[in-house]
Amino acid sequence: MEYLVDTNALFHIIKICIDDPNNAKLDFLKDAAGCISFFVPEIVVMEIMSVIGKHIRGKSEQKNVCNRAIHGSGICQKTWTVPANKMNKKKANAFKKSCEIQFEKFKMTIISIKPETIQRATELLEKHAPIRNFRSLDAVVAGSVEDKLTTTVITNDKILFKVLELEGIQHQQLV
Repeated sequence: MEYLVDTNALFHIIKICIDDPNNAKLDFLKDAAGCISFFVPEIVVMEIMSVIGKHIRGKSEQKNVCNRAIHGSGICQKTWTVPANKMNKKKANAFKKSCEIQFEKFKMTIISIKPETIQRATELLEKHAPIRNFRSLDAVVAGSVEDKLTTTVITNDKILFKVLELEGIQHQQLV
């Protein structure tokens, strides 16, 4: 059995490895040599880099004006502020280093995004996005499955989990 891991499951695997050096919860992912082994769609690597970038660049303060209609009084016009998140290179670098340390423990094979992957992802989006709030990045993860019989997708994403179920793609939650 081959395991394909999505972004939230990969973060969960990293957390398990940090919290429990024995990795007992991950025994099902171990190959014959005892190495944690799985496949990761290229889009997952991009999502991880995006999270690291978000921490590095931070977020500026946002001021918003309410324009809700209030019965009998007109429009609200009050302002609210979302505070800034400072750049946190230290946190981002610590996270990146933690990922690199954990990745050294894995036999992680990155699956390239191919035209067939995009085609399958597009078909899944057309079918499921209007009904289930199915997102494009999750569609690319699901579209990365080339063989429904030999690949199990590991995810904790409820919407992706449901789509995989409806499509007959083997799937499993990471607990």
